[in-house]
Amino acid sequence: MFYEWIYPLHSWPGLSVLNVFRYITFRSAYAAITALAISYWFGPVMIAWLRSVKLGQKVRQEGPQTHLGKAGTPTMGGLLIVTSIVVPCLLWGNFHSRQLWLALLTTVWLGGLGFLDDWLRVVKNYPKGLLGRYKLVGQVAIGAIVGTLMLVFPETGMGPTATHVPFLKRAVVDFGWLFVPFVIFVITGSSNAVNLTDGLDGLASGLVAIAAFAFAGMCYVSGHAKFSAYLNITHLVASGELTIFCAAVVGAALGFLWYNCHPADVFMGDTGSLALGGALGVVAVLIKREFWLVLVGGVFVAEALSVMIQVTSLQAHRQARLPDVAAASPFRTAGLGGESRRPALLHRRRPARAALPLDLQAAMTFDRWNPPPGKRALVAGAAGSGVADARLLARHGADVTLCDRRATEALPEAARALAADGVTVTGGRDDAALLDDRDLLVWSPGIPVDHALIVAARERGITVMGELELGFLAAKAPLLCITGTNGKSTTTDLTGALLRAAGREVEVCGNIGRAICEVAEDVSASGLLVVEVSSFQLETVDKLKPWVSTWLNLTPDHLDRHGDLETYAAMKDRLFVRQDESDWAVRSADDPAVASRRSGHGAPLEFSVSHAVPEGAYFEDGHLVTAWRGGRERLMPRSEVRLPGPHNLANALAALTTVMPLELPPDTLRQALREYGGLEHRLEPAGTVGGVRFVNDSKATNTNSLEVALQSFPQKIVLIAGGRDKGQDFSPLAPLVRQACKQLVLIGEGAPVMEKAWTGVPAARAESLREAVEMAYLAAGPDGVVLLSPGCSSYDMFKDFEDRGRRFKDEVARLAQGGART
Repeated sequence: MFYEWIYPLHSWPGLSVLNVFRYITFRSAYAAITALAISYWFGPVMIAWLRSVKLGQKVRQEGPQTHLGKAGTPTMGGLLIVTSIVVPCLLWGNFHSRQLWLALLTTVWLGGLGFLDDWLRVVKNYPKGLLGRYKLVGQVAIGAIVGTLMLVFPETGMGPTATHVPFLKRAVVDFGWLFVPFVIFVITGSSNAVNLTDGLDGLASGLVAIAAFAFAGMCYVSGHAKFSAYLNITHLVASGELTIFCAAVVGAALGFLWYNCHPADVFMGDTGSLALGGALGVVAVLIKREFWLVLVGGVFVAEALSVMIQVTSLQAHRQARLPDVAAASPFRTAGLGGESRRPALLHRRRPARAALPLDLQAAMTFDRWNPPPGKRALVAGAAGSGVADARLLARHGADVTLCDRRATEALPEAARALAADGVTVTGGRDDAALLDDRDLLVWSPGIPVDHALIVAARERGITVMGELELGFLAAKAPLLCITGTNGKSTTTDLTGALLRAAGREVEVCGNIGRAICEVAEDVSASGLLVVEVSSFQLETVDKLKPWVSTWLNLTPDHLDRHGDLETYAAMKDRLFVRQDESDWAVRSADDPAVASRRSGHGAPLEFSVSHAVPEGAYFEDGHLVTAWRGGRERLMPRSEVRLPGPHNLANALAALTTVMPLELPPDTLRQALREYGGLEHRLEPAGTVGGVRFVNDSKATNTNSLEVALQSFPQKIVLIAGGRDKGQDFSPLAPLVRQACKQLVLIGEGAPVMEKAWTGVPAARAESLREAVEMAYLAAGPDGVVLLSPGCSSYDMFKDFEDRGRRFKDEVARLAQGGART
């Protein structure tokens, strides 16, 4: 509750101190304190109530004489324990953590089962309470639910049916189809073991506090990217939130111990012991440390084995049935717990307190617990992302209106077809009146954020959200987000290729092509979404928290929209600000503007083409090298990587670093890099006509991309450049243009600016792309190269850079059909 309601206020002026709510350590500490406080303050109230309704412990007369004095002591104190666990988790936990909810569900379920047993025994005077077979059915049911949900929503980091082997690094056992029965066995066995250990000696609470403290450390280390990497253990993305649950268990157990220590004021009964045992069991299952239960809860295991020995012995000798409470065992007689008539080693014989009156525990999808962010949505912009946004929201029952300033008949067919899905499609309007009765505005990244419609929405307090954030909230799978001025499309696509080569379920989406909302719900929780992210998309995010964020580089771009480089950089940096220790932050070590920014708390990884990095990938002595978990490996020679050019070397290293937390097999990475040939419109061969080679680099929409392209050819070229000028300074490229080009053919709105900046090189202007191709062909000469690398956006003459590149290839094909120059 505090995390969900109070933490978002940290961005308000003067409230930055609330940023502490993002830290698991902070919330865990306060969960333990809250649990302890609840036990301390409400213990006397609950004990008094239990006494008033005469819910006292019943003791068999044939049992040990020392137990007779315990008769009448209030039992069912487990209600206090369960309350002291649940309330702190609700106050300090992250409501979007499935693991936390599963742990709470198991605890409450088994606590309820124990409550029913205690109620039948104490209130209804059924000597056996809830019959064992019915109790077992309840334990098996919750185990089956937990195991099944873990298969449906697997933890990112290791296989859903695998578990760790103690003391062996990276060693796992995969149970396959036996996984759910194994989970049932662990949870059932753990809850029964604690129940048997508690008995009437009250051993459980102190031992549970110790075990829960140990599991809290395991949860935190497993969920912390840097610590798990340092200790060379598998990083489980979501396990960190269970630290809060374990801390609440510690606090609840210690708080109950205050009233349970000798002389006991209250017993927990099955209500508490089954709940606490289930809590330990479900945590072990969720963090894949089931075998550690034998070590951390050794006394519980020994006690369970003790009872098994007793039962077997008594049956063999046809003795009378066991008493209703756990009797002294061979292990206790041997000194582990103590003989029933003598002080037990673990029994709290002396008062632990004075006899004074006291007045005094992340790539989320839409469902009933996590509904869409609005019930009446206005989606602005009828391009591909807007159509996907509207369709997703309508699928979840929202009342959706899609608007666009273009007339309805001019909208894409996909947008007009949304009417069949119940979406109201409004063309020719983008005015503030459309916001009447709306509670959500979904904004297209192609529309500036100073538009009157979005300004009006914010003034009215309407939630504004971009399609990237909407897709993130709807996604089941973790997000690997890649941004940068240049190379992000190639890096994104290559990252997807590496993951597909390793057999992972993956979708590549975002600015590269398919909108994230189009695929967000199609990828399971065990899959991955690789998202190319632009600065435009990051203008409208407030909750985005990728599992892996990658920043490739920063050079001046989109200054016509962002105003200056610092604002542009701040937009890119928003990809990292909400990351925590369970996430990964990948940055270029070669770009000072990127490397110097360290917002967020994701575990750092780096890539470099010029020097070694502590963790990540780099280029050294002609080889691609990976650095991971303290080790170094020469992955492959640069000559074997199919992608050409120095910029693509950086892209390959960035992609390798992005997938590094998934620990893909090196042979798979090598094979994928040998086979990957790049993307369309990125220095793409477009054909050869009469010995003249044409190259399509339409994706080069800024000076940095153009610079890379000009450095990729050994001979002088004919350059076709121009388009919509974005406020860039072309003059720094003048020396390179004079060195690399023998002729310029300039098109679009930026032609005059380029011609003025690049003096000393013959230049001609073309009115169309067809004319530019023909002029460049004639100027190239035999064995020449014609490069389309515009250095500007395409929106003055084309739909987008893809449209420009395809039309360029069409013109080259038309030229080839017309015959070579004679």
